[in-house]
Amino acid sequence: MGDKKRAIFIIILFILLLQAAALSGTARESDSFGQVKAAMRAIRRADNLQYTYESTISYQNGNETSRVEVCSDQLTGSWRAEYFKVDADGAWMFLQQYCNGKEIFHRSGNEDFWTGNGQEENLKAPNLSELVSLDYDSDDILEETVVSEGDLKKISHNFQIDYMMDMMKQYQNAKVVDAGVDYWVDRKGVLKKKRFSLALMQPEKTERNDITDGQEEIRINIEVEVTDYNRDRIAAKVSEATEF
Repeated sequence: MGDKKRAIFIIILFILLLQAAALSGTARESDSFGQVKAAMRAIRRADNLQYTYESTISYQNGNETSRVEVCSDQLTGSWRAEYFKVDADGAWMFLQQYCNGKEIFHRSGNEDFWTGNGQEENLKAPNLSELVSLDYDSDDILEETVVSEGDLKKISHNFQIDYMMDMMKQYQNAKVVDAGVDYWVDRKGVLKKKRFSLALMQPEKTERNDITDGQEEIRINIEVEVTDYNRDRIAAKVSEATEF
């Protein structure tokens, strides 16, 4: 083989190797993204769920935390939820909700009776969408990692700049510094936990709400954890709420 043909052969081989590496990277990314979607499908197929949703917003001078504890019977469409506020003195419940699949009832933390408010447009369990749907696709992922943590598989996605720019439309005068999401999947392929984190920089404001030249960092963390699923006691706890 002549030197010229040998050089052409090497170039072609190099190009083929690069293409194979690119395709391999895409496959890994698609596999990770596909595993998350499969874990969410497993949640949708579960007979019942017990999960918590906790949201924390951290400022320079403190933080605000709220939590929702939910039991959902997905076979009947009924669920019950308890809403909590969390501060330095601990957590306190301020609202309970119950849905029989057709109507939502509610009562405050110190009431003994349920009040119905008629047909509701959205009868889904609170924050269930965090466990069963994605608001991004694989092209929005900048970096991904998959590691084992005990009996769980942890999948992490950090986002592309373009996706974070789209997120900035939700926050006026703020710059998205970092955003990512972690998922934990059990050995049965069921999503057990999701944690979304977002860091923002926005202009500082005075007590009169005037904008200053300074910058303030705000961190938003949302964590949803499935504490149990496919248990008779979960469905029984939902049914208890009907006794009013």
